[in-house]
Amino acid sequence: MSPIKVLLILPLGAVLIFLISRLRNPTVYRLTFIAFAIVGMVFVVDPELTNSIAHQLNVSRGADLMFYFCAIVGFCVMLVFYSKIRSLEAMQTLIVREHAIETVKKRIA
Repeated sequence: MSPIKVLLILPLGAVLIFLISRLRNPTVYRLTFIAFAIVGMVFVVDPELTNSIAHQLNVSRGADLMFYFCAIVGFCVMLVFYSKIRSLEAMQTLIVREHAIETVKKRIA
């Protein structure tokens, strides 16, 4: 195994171990992340596999296919983070509003 393969597999393995041990997310998220890590390891070990998949999808190179795939996944992750931020903002607004109402009630009483 070449040194670059080792350098690429080690972080993917670390991410896999981290996701299995630390995340308390729903099972769907956890399984999705684990599947991405395993697929990444397979593509590192057998890079020709990405080329053969790319040719079946009429993409010139496996690297281009991976770039397109990462762009799509990155956009999806951005949307998930955006929705979580919006949810947190709404929750924070409710908490601040309730605190303000309680403060006014204490001053009146």
